[in-house]
Amino acid sequence: MMLTNEVLRVRRRGNSIRPLYVSPLAEDIVERANDLIALFDAHVGRSVAQLNARARELEGCDTDFKLMRGLRQVLQRKLRLASFQSPIAPEELRQRLFLAAAQRHPVDAESRVELLEELATSLGCSVHNLEDALFSDLKEAQRIEAFEVISADALVHRYNLALAQSLLRKAKRLDITLTVGGELAAAAFRLFFQRLKFFQLLYDFVIVSREAERITYRFTLDGPFSVLRNTQKYGKKLADFLPSIVANELWSAQAEVIFEDREFVFELSHTDGLQSAVRDRGVYLSETHQLFAERFEALGPEAGWTLEPNAELLVLSGQHVWVPDYRLVRDDGALVYLEIVGHWRSDYLQRRMEILAKYGPPNLLLALSDRLKVDDQEVAALPVPTLRFKSVLRTKQVLELLDTIAPKRKKRAKKKASPAKKRASLAKKQAATKPKAATKPKAPTKPKAPTKPKGPAKPKGPAKPKAPAPKAASARKTPTQAAEAQPLALENEGKALTKAKSGGAKSPKNAKRS
Repeated sequence: MMLTNEVLRVRRRGNSIRPLYVSPLAEDIVERANDLIALFDAHVGRSVAQLNARARELEGCDTDFKLMRGLRQVLQRKLRLASFQSPIAPEELRQRLFLAAAQRHPVDAESRVELLEELATSLGCSVHNLEDALFSDLKEAQRIEAFEVISADALVHRYNLALAQSLLRKAKRLDITLTVGGELAAAAFRLFFQRLKFFQLLYDFVIVSREAERITYRFTLDGPFSVLRNTQKYGKKLADFLPSIVANELWSAQAEVIFEDREFVFELSHTDGLQSAVRDRGVYLSETHQLFAERFEALGPEAGWTLEPNAELLVLSGQHVWVPDYRLVRDDGALVYLEIVGHWRSDYLQRRMEILAKYGPPNLLLALSDRLKVDDQEVAALPVPTLRFKSVLRTKQVLELLDTIAPKRKKRAKKKASPAKKRASLAKKQAATKPKAATKPKAPTKPKAPTKPKGPAKPKGPAKPKAPAPKAASARKTPTQAAEAQPLALENEGKALTKAKSGGAKSPKNAKRS
């Protein structure tokens, strides 16, 4: 929740601004909180006007009226109001009473009672119920039906959180550093992204560092004063997102905020002691998302695709992350992601598309609402498949693009065999099915006679010298070269004969004698 500007308690130093948080351990703060809780609980069944009148008396006795009014605004969120039952519309009831009073002008106390009794009789109700219903369409006249009693400690923590939310309501930019690891599982981290999508916030995301089991991420969120329109609505969404940040273990944030027509830097972290009571309320689905999912599921198996809510983080190149809305899975296993875009600025959209062009998967389909400030030329220049829709996203258009993004593999048609091949294959099959004829057993073979052992091998005689190979006819020698080579060849031949006679191998006769 957020507090009004007149009850904000802040401290400004230079260009920095910081809320004046209160300690839940301070005795004077706990006493004030308990007094207000008891006052609200005592006015169940009474009107809001009566409660506010008594609360103003209590605030007048306090020196810090801003603190008391801020605590009261937090407690008002715990009221359940109901209008008094009126026999007719309150506007018509006032008109009939005032017309009757104009005919009896001037009206004193006695005539006023008479007018109320006459009108109550005509409507069949009591004067007391008539007075309660006379202004029942105004909030001050509403009746307090119930009050959720909380502790003083819880009231103080919610007040501190409301101070920070009130400053973020007028932010230009919000940078969040979040460290994930340990007990914070992947499902809790996906839930963090789902809350980003729930509030339809514009963000960029990068991975800063990885250390052991911890990963540090940095988010950059656009503030309401950077959006061209719907600044109040977007500012409330950004402020309502703060409890989702505070619910994490290790985090810090820095925001550029506008306060009293000046720009300040607002820093906060887990060391501030802020507490959050945020709960998991599931994944947000807008009317466009719900209608598309219902129509797609109605197609059944005939569509050939299955639509699944996506809770997967697509880490792009280890630095950027994309979380599409849906996963579309075909029967053959093909996968296409679908993102339905309805609240993005053109520059933010282009920035995201540039990231996808560099690192993104090719199987991503973007469905862009016509409410986006993007012309047709910009859409045509986007690097991923896109689809424009007005208010309803049609399943037929999506299915046509799905088959384009993930085309089916065509099966090869079997060639028809020629008649000759058919006859040959048929004959081969018939031959394979015929039983084989029995073969006669072979006669036993006779054993071979043992071979006589061979005697010692005779020694070989001296090897004859090889004749020189005839030289190629092409390698002709001159007459001088031929004359010089002839005496050398005769000399070599004589040496070989002399060696064979004297020292070489012995003749067979000499071998026997020895």
